[in-house]
Amino acid sequence: MTQKNLHRQNIVACIWDFDKTLIPGYMQAPIFETFGIDEELFWKEVNALPEIYAERGTRVSHDTIYLNHLLSYVKNGCLKGLTNHRLRELGRELVFYPGLPELFDQLRALPARHEAYRKHNITLEHYIISTGLAEMIRGSAIAPHVDGIFGCEFIEAPLPPNYSRQDELPLQMEFEISQIGTIVDNTIKTRYIFEINKGATEPDDRRQRVHGPGRSPHPHRPDDLCGRRSQRCAGLFRGEGKRGQGLRRFQSTERRRVRAK
Repeated sequence: MTQKNLHRQNIVACIWDFDKTLIPGYMQAPIFETFGIDEELFWKEVNALPEIYAERGTRVSHDTIYLNHLLSYVKNGCLKGLTNHRLRELGRELVFYPGLPELFDQLRALPARHEAYRKHNITLEHYIISTGLAEMIRGSAIAPHVDGIFGCEFIEAPLPPNYSRQDELPLQMEFEISQIGTIVDNTIKTRYIFEINKGATEPDDRRQRVHGPGRSPHPHRPDDLCGRRSQRCAGLFRGEGKRGQGLRRFQSTERRRVRAK
């Protein structure tokens, strides 16, 4: 990034992964515990599904096939009554690494402590891009500390065929998750990085930031990517004065930041 462009962009975006980055495990754990699901068996089945479906001539996404398997559990009664509202409630049970979410506010406050940053009105924002469930993240303790959340989402009570011709929709609609609304895999993550760079704070946000003559209408500078399995995204950052970071957990539970290779 040239010095000229650096002065034109005064919003620094920290983009975070979620599972095994902000929390020690996988966010779906509270779902399995609440409904009495064997978590180890669930993930074992999920890992086997791509090969099973490939043998049937169907290619599926390794990153998001777990969403389909969750819906199979709902359809077959194992997760009966699981709604988006319930997912958000279960998000409250997520336990973060020590120091979170306070770290986000501490980082956000850094620019105000330095005159060089204040002079150029530098600000810092936090975003989460995850292949996990957006509703659970929204219900978690970290949600109030971030500026945008990009994750997988479900549809409840999908509209029936010819709904546009109906004056009233049926009242007997079952409000539990039944279809996939949004998917985020490790490739789509890169798309959302560009969305954030354009000024979007939520998926498909089409608003534009106010800009002056000669300035880009999309002032974000996605400077840091923090995650465990985000090498593909980190590749977007190399060579442009940006950085990709990883979080590594040691036996002593000490966490250190390492530069993504």
